[in-house]
Amino acid sequence: MTSVPVHVRLGVNTKTGKIDRTAPMMVWAEEAEHGPGTCEPVPEVLEQLTEFEAGGRFLGEWDGRRWWVGKRLADEKSA
Repeated sequence: MTSVPVHVRLGVNTKTGKIDRTAPMMVWAEEAEHGPGTCEPVPEVLEQLTEFEAGGRFLGEWDGRRWWVGKRLADEKSA
């Protein structure tokens, strides 16, 4: 498997509006060849986000069934 840049977003509790660190994470690649998906919260990923961050850019690997997310990347700056 090859690592590619992915965006990870944590779920939000619709009743409280707060980030839900126990909900599945939404993952999508910056490259069109890999589809979006979800994965269970990974402690190593959650540790790289502050309590107020709902997501960020990471390196991820698609195994054909699910995303495996690891090291955080620097977030891209908006132009």
